[in-house]
Amino acid sequence: MEALIRELTLAYTQAGLDCGTGLLPPAADADIDRVAGEIGQPVHDDLRAVWRVHGGQPYFGVGVSGLFGRHRLLSPAEAVAEYQLIWECEFETPPRGAAPRLCGRPVLELVPFASWDAYTLCAHAATGEVWELDRGLMIRHRPSIEVVLNEILAAVRAGVEEPGL
Repeated sequence: MEALIRELTLAYTQAGLDCGTGLLPPAADADIDRVAGEIGQPVHDDLRAVWRVHGGQPYFGVGVSGLFGRHRLLSPAEAVAEYQLIWECEFETPPRGAAPRLCGRPVLELVPFASWDAYTLCAHAATGEVWELDRGLMIRHRPSIEVVLNEILAAVRAGVEEPGL
């Protein structure tokens, strides 16, 4: 995963695209573990690997691409805040205490890791599948973070100025 992320950031540079100035240094394992503790879900190994390369990305304006195309990489602390926002604001309490579901997956198992406007990329805590949410509704699905990174890398290499999912 580390090599793929470095390859992607190099491709952004070679294409003359700004990959969100200020990619943060690696997140500490304690910060990543704190995500799991605060949301009550494990952090998938692929997401851990991403945060071990870059611990997030500051907010940026129009005309800048995030590590994940239009989406900027959230820090572990921002991921917790985004998780709470999605859970508290987007989903009503389900009947009889059942966890709300999205495309057959319990929403509680989706860990946010990148965002753009109202769109949030989430990794499934157990499988690592990636879901893009738009105000709580699933709009795109990919089998893994690696697949997402490879799609963005291909788009950057093909000259797409605003690569996205």
